Formats: sequence, structure tokens, C-alpha cells
Amino acid sequence: MKYVKIIRIDDKGFNCKPYNSNAFCHSLEFIDSEIKDLNKINQPIKKSSLYSPEYNNDNWSGCFCFLDEFNPKLLSSSGALAMRYGEKINIKMIPSDALIWVRNCSYMGMKTPFFSKFCYSYEHENNEYWSSEVSTFSSYKWVKMRVDLALERTRLWKERNDWVPEWITEFYLMESQLFSLKNASIREEILTRINYTYKPKFQIFKTK
Repeated sequence: MKYVKIIRIDDKGFNCKPYNSNAFCHSLEFIDSEIKDLNKINQPIKKSSLYSPEYNNDNWSGCFCFLDEFNPKLLSSSGALAMRYGEKINIKMIPSDALIWVRNCSYMGMKTPFFSKFCYSYEHENNEYWSSEVSTFSSYKWVKMRVDLALERTRLWKERNDWVPEWITEFYLMESQLFSLKNASIREEILTRINYTYKPKFQIFKTK
């Protein structure tokens, strides 16, 4: 069994909470479908496949992590994770065949999600019709993908780009998956903390 490194930045470690709670409210739904082909994009899917966990639903407890790597600039004062600057970098190992929730975006970018149309049926004069909705935030929804395929998505993205955005390696780890994680080696932990501790660059001015 192969294992892959996952990273979470939090002084409390892999601390899990309900996806929606009185403290945190996340509006982006989960798409009940597994991605098996990275080249199938802009697909339609039934709107009934979307699910938004109820408030304080412990069955949807989890935490946000990164798969294998992330951009350390996210921890800068202007980064999306500025509030996590200085907090502990936690490392674990997850099975490569595990299913995880990743963002609904392909390696081609945010404008090319795997699912872009959400279809639903309705009746009119005793006839059934189908229509669809297109969401601006489709790429930010969550969809299921194997860890090894998610790594391949990152690799394909890096072939075209020289940076790694938050949404390409971020995933939602379910609390029920914690038991399947393994500890990383001491060497892996040390190297990861060195590589991903944000170091602000200060401009040096010459004095006369």
C-alpha cells in the first residue's frame, strides 16, 4: 500500500468540526460523484446529486488539508491563510487509493470544472421537462476523487504553470478517515516544516 503526504496548518492538528456549524458556515455543496477521467470536463449532472450538510451534522465533520504540497505564499499577510501564519504544520500519510473530496476543477483551471451544469426536471401541463443551472462557483464545489488521481491532476497543472494554487491541492478530509492515516517519518516532518514555513522577503535599502 502506497501512502501520500497530507498537510494541515493548525495548532490543534487534524481537529475536525462539522462542515456547517454555528461557528463556521460553508455554502459550497458536495457533488455525489467520483471523477475517474481528468479529461472529462463541463459535464452535466443531476441537481439532486448536490448535497449541503445540515448545521452541526457530525456525519460531515472534517477538516481542510493539502495533498502533498501547497503554496507557502498562502501564509503571507495578503494570502488566503494569513490567519494561520505561525501555526503548527501537521503532517500525516494517507493511502493512495483513498477517496477524498477535492475541488470540482480540472487541471486546465477554474474555468473548466468537471461538472458545470446541474440539471433538474419539472412538470408543465402533465409533461416532464428538463432544465439546467450554471453556477459561477461550480469549480469551488466538492467532488470525489482518488488520492493518486488527484496527484496526477496536480502534476498536469504544473506542466502548464509554475505555481500551485490553493484549489488544486486543497481537499476536505472526513473525520471518519482519520483512522486510516499513518504518521510521517521524522525526516519527512522536518523537511516539510522547513519547506513550507513562510519566510517574508524584506527589501534591503543601502545606506549612504
